[in-house]
Amino acid sequence: MMVESSSKRWRPYLAGAAVIAVAAVGLSLPAGQTLLGRIFKSLRVQKVQAVNVDLSSFTDPNANPALHQMVAQMISDKVVVTVNEQDQPASDAAAATQLAGFPVQLLGSRKDAPKLVVSGAHGSI
Repeated sequence: MMVESSSKRWRPYLAGAAVIAVAAVGLSLPAGQTLLGRIFKSLRVQKVQAVNVDLSSFTDPNANPALHQMVAQMISDKVVVTVNEQDQPASDAAAATQLAGFPVQLLGSRKDAPKLVVSGAHGSI
C-alpha cells in the first residue's frame, strides 16, 4: 500500500524529467539545433521604432473615423471594415436601453444630468 502511493507521488516528476531528457536529446542533434536557431532568428527585429499613441481622440463621441483607419492599418496590412454604424445620442437611460439593446445603469448619487451616447457597431477584419 505504501509503495503504490509513493509511485503515484513521483509520477509527475518522472514525466517532467522524461520530457526534459527528450528535449535535451532533440536539441543536441543538428536538426534540433537548426530548428531552435530558426525560432530565435524569427524573434529578432531589425528596426525597432517606438510609437507614441494618444487614445484620447478614440473615446470622444466625435471620434475621427479616418484616424481609426490609420491606426488599424498600422496594426495590420489589410483591414476590411465590415460594420460602421454612427453613434446615437440618448436623452435618458430608457432611450439608451432601447438603442443599446441591454439595460443601461447609471450612477444614482450624481446630481447632474448625464450625457448619454450609444456607440454604433464597429467591426473590421
